[in-house]
Order: sequence, then C-alpha cells, then structure tokens
Amino acid sequence: MRTSVIGNGPASEAVTTGRGRDVAFTSEASNLVPGDLNGRSDVFVRGLKSGKTLLVSASTTGGTAHGTSFEPSISDDGRYVAFSSTAPDLVSGQTTPSSNQPFGVFVRDTVLGTTRQVPLPPYTGSVDYGDPFPHLSGDGRYVAFTAQSDDFPEEPFYPVQVYRYDLATGELRLVSASSAGVPGDDGSRVGDISADGRYVAFETLANTFGGGQWRIVRKDMVTGALVQLGFSPQETNPLGTASSAIDLDGKGDTVAYWRRVFAYEDGPPFRSPVVVRDVASGRERSFGLPADPTASGDANHPALSEHATAVVYDSSTPGLTADDPDGEGRDVFLTTLGAGGSTTLVAAGADRPDISGNAAYVTFQTYAALVPQDTNATSDIYRKDLATGAVDLVSVG
Repeated sequence: MRTSVIGNGPASEAVTTGRGRDVAFTSEASNLVPGDLNGRSDVFVRGLKSGKTLLVSASTTGGTAHGTSFEPSISDDGRYVAFSSTAPDLVSGQTTPSSNQPFGVFVRDTVLGTTRQVPLPPYTGSVDYGDPFPHLSGDGRYVAFTAQSDDFPEEPFYPVQVYRYDLATGELRLVSASSAGVPGDDGSRVGDISADGRYVAFETLANTFGGGQWRIVRKDMVTGALVQLGFSPQETNPLGTASSAIDLDGKGDTVAYWRRVFAYEDGPPFRSPVVVRDVASGRERSFGLPADPTASGDANHPALSEHATAVVYDSSTPGLTADDPDGEGRDVFLTTLGAGGSTTLVAAGADRPDISGNAAYVTFQTYAALVPQDTNATSDIYRKDLATGAVDLVSVG
C-alpha cells in the first residue's frame, strides 16, 4: 500500500460532496499519484473514507494529461467530476484546444475511469474571453458553463454566453436567453446550477436582463422563467454589482453571492458582504460585515448547504466572532440561517471554503500547517468535521 505523502506543490479550488466524504481539488504537486510528469496543475479527488487520491484529469493512456486542468465541480455522490483543461489528450477525437478555443470542458466518471468531452458551441473568433467555469448538477447529469459563440457579435460587446449540456441526452441549450428565447445581447457568465439541473444562476451585463451593471439572474430551464437575484429591476445603486462568487442551494430556492462594492466611487467605508437571498420572498440577509455601519469590511466565496441551513464564506472583517478579534488576513466562517442563527469561526488564515450538502463538513485552503504532517509551506486543502472539530489534510497522495 502506498503511504500518504504531502503534496510538493500548492493545492486550491476544493469542492466537496453531499456527505463530505470526497473532495475534488486542483494541485500543482507532482507526487500525489505515480508518474505525474506534466509539470502542470491537475485535478484530483481524495476519498476521506477510502484514504485514496485519484487523478481525475487523466490522459487517454491513464497518466497525467499534457496541459493544465482546473475548476473542478463534483456530483453529490462523488462519482462525477467536471473540470476545465487545456490538455489535448483527455479523450479520443478531442476538439480542444484550438487557436480560438484554448479551454475544453470535461466530465470524469471516477467509477468507470472514463472521461467525456462536453461539446462547445462553434466559435471562430480570435479573442479569448476566459475560462468555462463548469458547474455540475448534484445528480451528475447536467453541466452549466460559459462559452464563446459565433452566434453573438464581438466588440463592442462581450460575446460569452451560458450553456447547459445534458450528459444523458446530448442536448446543448442556451441558458442566457429571455423567457421568449431571445439571446442576451451582451456577456453572461455561469454562477451555479441546482442539484437536479432545473435552475441555472448566472451573472450578466445584457440589456436583455436589465443591463447597466452586472446582475444575477436565475433561469428555470423547464418553464423558461427568469428571476432577478442580485438586483431587482428597481435597484439602481451604481456602487454594487453581482459577482461570479454565486452559489445555489440544492433546490435552487436560495442563492448566496458576493456583493461587490467599489470604494473609490464614494470613498470609505468599503463594505462588500456575502448576501443570502430567498428567491420566492426576495428577502436578503448580509453577512461578513462589522456591526459598525461606518467601518469597512468584506466577505467572499460563499457556499450554501443543500437545504440552505448554513452558509460558509471567508472574510477579513475583524470581530465577527469572539475568537477572531484581530481581522488579520482572511478567515473562514459559518453562519447558521435558521431562527436565532449564529456565526462561528471555522478556520483562521484560510479562504475559499465549501460545505458538504449535509452541513457536516467544511473544506478550505490555507498555508497554515494544521497537522504535523503538513511541512510543505504552501497552500493545502483541509476538511473540518464541524461536530468534532477534527481536521483532515486532503491534498495528499
């Protein structure tokens, strides 16, 4: 049996499953699996119960692929992992990378050990408008992602749209369109997808959805109905925008997002909270800011549990809890969302958390050595058991 070894490179982008038993992450380490010789970041899954680390972004020959793989998203049962990659050798007959589509979207079946490429819409333009940011539905059937397309003009617009691909039927649908099917007239970026794939949240600049600033919209892929999430049509605050830090609960009934506020527009205080919004009622609650309305503070990277009973996020705001008075660097917090909700410090000196669907575990990345084995002095992934306080080092081989 191979003895677990600490990774010799930084790890990031951790996402966990419904029960928190498996964690997908990105790592630049070359010693998590045998024969990692590509010198690039790869996507892995660590089974906390099995104690095994699997290479997700495997080439057609089973080794590490010849490119950079990143942005993992994992199904609730841990079987499927979607990710982005620049590698040309993940599947046979692969259509990416190309001069105008440098990134591909892929889904790995970790049980069968097979990989599928998600088809992208045709694009022959010359401008690269960024990453796909794939999001896998909890049931593993649908992938929502951002992509460029020849169907939309380039300058002066931002020609990226949001799509949903059905892995069962092969159907590729445009998400960033009006209820009548009119495509957005400017750029949109994927935010998240509900567990059954019915709802897709995205941020957009398109006048089709209100325009004027980035705003968050949720699309019902069954009825075509659209709901404004980040900003209602009546809100015109020029200081606030939506962001790509968007998370839906399992049913898609609650959204958490980072409300970005630009201090230079109006001077201090600089206050950018995490916002949790109930879609049906429109009720919003803000977290991660100091009680003093004249004091600056911020929070980011929210993640909701399956039933929206809790939200985790990172923040540099001092004094959010009694055991985090200094506010030096970023820390990870959890706030319960029921009646009499409370906020607790999950991990100091950490950021980019995720929470298991059952709200039992939180994953995060940190440079801190939380276990004696962690001697690599770089960013690692940990999982914390919220009931016992125990932490497990995830980014190991």
